[in-house]
Amino acid sequence: MTGILNTLCTVLACLSVGIVGSYVAHPNRDPQVVKLFTRQGLANKYPPPDIPGPRPRAEWIDALNREKQAGRIPHLKPSIKTADQSVKYDPGVNGSDPKICSWTIGCRSPTDITDAPAGMMGISFDDGPEPASSQLMEFLKSVNQTATHFMIGSRIQQSPDAFAVALKQGGHIAVHTWSHPLMTTLSDTAVLGELGWTLQIIFDLSGGRLPAFWRPPCDVDNRVRAIAKNVFGLQTVIWNQDTNDWCLTPHNTNTCGAEGPSNEAALDLEMTRFVNMPKNPGLIILEHELTIHSVRGFTHAWPAIQKAGWDTVSRQDVL
Repeated sequence: MTGILNTLCTVLACLSVGIVGSYVAHPNRDPQVVKLFTRQGLANKYPPPDIPGPRPRAEWIDALNREKQAGRIPHLKPSIKTADQSVKYDPGVNGSDPKICSWTIGCRSPTDITDAPAGMMGISFDDGPEPASSQLMEFLKSVNQTATHFMIGSRIQQSPDAFAVALKQGGHIAVHTWSHPLMTTLSDTAVLGELGWTLQIIFDLSGGRLPAFWRPPCDVDNRVRAIAKNVFGLQTVIWNQDTNDWCLTPHNTNTCGAEGPSNEAALDLEMTRFVNMPKNPGLIILEHELTIHSVRGFTHAWPAIQKAGWDTVSRQDVL
């Protein structure tokens, strides 16, 4: 048991500080997973951007079927998207049941990375690359900090140069699906396509590096976790604090009502509250590189993060 805990802490430490480049973070990917991908650069024929559940490659479908035959993919029906953008399951099915374990419905899986080690703050950003990513990357470079970037495949396809900048600066590139759907509402093959094509474009444009981590947009359950882990070797990463910074528009207004910060100043206050929390467990804050205002939520908080003594220092020696 001690060995398992030490291994988990190592993974958490590497990911939480967001400082391990892809070339270091995942040197021992399962050869069977690597064989599922052939590098072709941007010559690869990718799916159209932002279309949910792109058709998977045949070899990915074969791998999924092998995992199903081995009993490693739960036989669960997809969830149903509700009017408030949440999820529910068929009548009589409890999404918080450990056999299903829907994150949105309140189940916390012991296999997910949710907390950072004590004293550490996870530096990570979702939904890039976007135009605002350039200011984020400039700031990270100025303070000698790297981060984990959970990137959307369609955004990489549209902004390969911004992807290259994050990679060149030592950014830890991870998967955030192809089109940003509610993953639990998709069929098995649609889940496969969302993950597979994002892995494929990262593999193509990074010199053959294959991410080992992914973050689901909004929801995940045991069926989706199993496909990610058993077909593609992906570890699910969640968060323990949420800024809702994605609610801020480019005009510094709020699209979410009471759910999110009303403006950039309100986001600054929320980040200050997180920074001053107790240090056990450590923080993995859900942040986005969507707009200049969401990026400023992080850059404005940086002096307070340093003053509070959070550990965001590069420590590749933990590997």
